Formats: sequence, structure tokens, C-alpha cells
Amino acid sequence: MRMVRATAHMRQEELAATLGVSRQTLIQYESDNCAPPYRVLHTICEEFGIDGSWLLLGGPSSEMFRSAPKGAD
Repeated sequence: MRMVRATAHMRQEELAATLGVSRQTLIQYESDNCAPPYRVLHTICEEFGIDGSWLLLGGPSSEMFRSAPKGAD
């Protein structure tokens, strides 16, 4: 999540608001202290055009983006 936020040039407060969670909750996700629920993962994929497989599995050989982020046209 931290990489998504950094790529989108967002502060924690901004991404937390986009995801409908508190900043403290986002910090927990970014620190791998707890896993985000499906709703949050789905929102990230939809809002930022992130490939769901990359988000869940990651890896240097996979692509982060599946399409342009929402509103990027």
C-alpha cells in the first residue's frame, strides 16, 4: 500500500480518506500489522488501476498497473 500511495503522490491522510479508513488504520496496513479487508483492496484496485494479483502477490516480474488510474484520461 505504501508503494501505491507513494506512486500516487498522496499523503496518508488523503489515501485513508479515499479508502474510507482512518490514518491509523492505514498505518497498520502499511506496516503489515494487519491485513486490509477485501473492500479496501477492491477500492485500491478500482481507484488507482492497480492489478489485483500484483497487490496480493507482488513481485518484480509483475506489472503494478492494469490500466490508467480513475480520472487519468
